[in-house]
Amino acid sequence: MVWNKRDWEKRIRDLARDPSCIVWTKHAGRQMRQRHISLPTVLEVLRRGTLWREPETDIRTGHVVCRMEYFCAGMEIGVCVALQSAAAPGMAVVTVMVIGR
Repeated sequence: MVWNKRDWEKRIRDLARDPSCIVWTKHAGRQMRQRHISLPTVLEVLRRGTLWREPETDIRTGHVVCRMEYFCAGMEIGVCVALQSAAAPGMAVVTVMVIGR
């Protein structure tokens, strides 16, 4: 079965309900500190956000990379996550950004 944006969005939201399913990269942590974006804010983006862009396959790793976007904490925030597959038991937060700055 080929997944569409809504399928990936639902999977990310489901995984975000359990923080133990999330791995945080060092890069994402640095970006969060630099941009003053808190962990609860990132979790809210993952739990309530929308995928506006099509998920892409990372050529190097083969993982599917998705960017969830949501307006919270007074700004539009994007959180990129990588999943090994649709059935992956977890996801990695790759980077966090403020959109439109």
